[in-house]
Amino acid sequence: DEHKALFCREFVETHNPFVPSRIQWPELDEETLGRLKALPIWNEAVQTETETALKVQTLGKVERDPVLAEAIALQGFEEGRHAEVLRLLTSQYGIPVRPFPEPLPPKDPVRAFLSTGYGECLDSFFAFGLFRLGERAELFPKALISVFETIMQEEARHILFFANWVAYLRARRPVLLRPGFDLWRGWNIT
Repeated sequence: DEHKALFCREFVETHNPFVPSRIQWPELDEETLGRLKALPIWNEAVQTETETALKVQTLGKVERDPVLAEAIALQGFEEGRHAEVLRLLTSQYGIPVRPFPEPLPPKDPVRAFLSTGYGECLDSFFAFGLFRLGERAELFPKALISVFETIMQEEARHILFFANWVAYLRARRPVLLRPGFDLWRGWNIT
């Protein structure tokens, strides 16, 4: 319980209260705008962040432990904010995003959060590296990169919270049931 209180408190206390509608989007020259529009990620990024927000928010609503519920709900809010930032970016720079159906809440919120959490870990491993390569190559202006620095910090916090949440769930199980829990976790990584 002490571990749970610590990782939840750390997550809540490090929340950045930025407001997406107040982002000052930089003007981009034609070449930079062309590079941004050419990235083949926008449709999937907007849809994935929208779906992720709903999955996390759903778990936040059904979590019985108030300490966990507060932290998980905050993460759901932040994921929704990421989707909003992407919608604002694509609108600002005229990047078309195909419409997609509204996602449905997951039937098993814990499993959805587990799968989503592992997905974020794997995606971030590659995305953080690609982001740094793009930054070093100066493909985009610092003002645009700084917007995504904030998002990357939040994603890192989400991964740290997730890893601690999984460890907490595992530790609360009887020792003999932990291997089964580990198999279930492994199944959800795919």
